[in-house]
Amino acid sequence: PTWVRLADGVDAPQIPGTSPSAGLFTGRAYDATDHQLVLFGDAANENGVSLPPLDTWTFDGTKWTARATSTHPPASGSMVFDPFNGTVLLVTNPTDVTPGPVPADRTWRWNGSTWRALRPPSEITLSESVSAMVADPASGTIVALARCCVARTGPASSIQTWTWNGSTWTLLHPATAFPPDLEFVIAYDAASRRIIAVGNQGA
Repeated sequence: PTWVRLADGVDAPQIPGTSPSAGLFTGRAYDATDHQLVLFGDAANENGVSLPPLDTWTFDGTKWTARATSTHPPASGSMVFDPFNGTVLLVTNPTDVTPGPVPADRTWRWNGSTWRALRPPSEITLSESVSAMVADPASGTIVALARCCVARTGPASSIQTWTWNGSTWTLLHPATAFPPDLEFVIAYDAASRRIIAVGNQGA
């Protein structure tokens, strides 16, 4: 079921009608161009293994809609709204796919009606799992934090910083690195014109 939190903090009654599967393992982002939440992903079994089919859903505040698309990303992953071209960006993650080779097409764009593989000249390496992405208006780029190098059954050895300029990914080398076991969220602070990360280091 879907519930909506009203402005006064009260939960409205659940939304009737069709909705995504309760077990849907998704990336999600708010599409500010079309004013709707976009979900993309698949269900997972009790072992965490992704199961077909891969679905795209949108929510406009009153109802869910299953979006039929001729093509779509080969796996779910991290999503963010890209305000610089008014679309949703998705990067698939190696931990989100069934056992086997990681799909080469990692960067995708949702334009409100269909998915398109962007196939940039420089891509986030296949061994990295993107944990968080945020738009940085100060630089005009999307900033992504990715865990490297992700083994299917092992911890990350480092966290890398990448930027997307609308056509390609660039690996940055900041002076300060995140602890590899840090669980975090990131957001853009308009007052300081900086990206702020808040995290909790696991035991």
